Amino acid sequence: MNLTRVVVVGTSCSGKTTLARRLARILATDHVELDSLYWGPEWTPRPDFIQNVLAIAQQPRWVIASFGLITLSHACSHGPYCARRGGLS
Repeated sequence: MNLTRVVVVGTSCSGKTTLARRLARILATDHVELDSLYWGPEWTPRPDFIQNVLAIAQQPRWVIASFGLITLSHACSHGPYCARRGGLS
């Protein structure tokens, strides 16, 4: 199993950030929290969010914690494994 690019998906408070951080540490790679890319000052969406996700997704190694299907589709198109509740797909 090649775990160079992994997306961990879940709702708020589901443990996705904790899992993604631990997995990134084990795999010795970067952890990316999409919430921090999405939200700008005063909780406003950042206009360059999709471009930032695409730039990160093109990197050779990462673990991404995702909160939505739009970003999931962008990241998963660049990585073979997406961690969802119940296992890898």
